[in-house]
Amino acid sequence: MILKLKGKTAVFIDWANVHGWEERLKWKIDLARLYRYLKNYKAIKQMRFYFGTDQHPASKKQIKNARQIGFYVTTKQ
Repeated sequence: MILKLKGKTAVFIDWANVHGWEERLKWKIDLARLYRYLKNYKAIKQMRFYFGTDQHPASKKQIKNARQIGFYVTTKQ
């Protein structure tokens, strides 16, 4: 475990920022793997995923995937 958490913790993931990091760092972030990793921390009480909404099939798939994994998803136009 790398994170040192002190008490109840919430995780907020803004996908627009994460996606930017992916492109700059040439990494691929696996949401399921990230969720499983964070789930190991007992102090984390909720994990929220923020994603812009549009009609692109890849966007719809990403939102559906995040929900299925277990994230609480919030979308915005």
